[in-house]
Amino acid sequence: MKQISKTDKLFITVNYNGKNLLNVSLSGLTSMKEIMKYVHKSLNDYAGKLLTLQLRNSTQGWNRTDSMLLAA
Repeated sequence: MKQISKTDKLFITVNYNGKNLLNVSLSGLTSMKEIMKYVHKSLNDYAGKLLTLQLRNSTQGWNRTDSMLLAA
């Protein structure tokens, strides 16, 4: 897995059935676990739905796209 540093600028986008649910720019997070906690807290109403997470680290120059299912 790619590294995430506290000073990295992250762009997080979450979609559900083509609808943009979340589009934020953050820094201060250091792991995918912290990112998932943020997403889960922000999108708790979509628990049980299959979502698409796009994560771009503009500081390090990488991106990734994952499907995820939020737990209740």
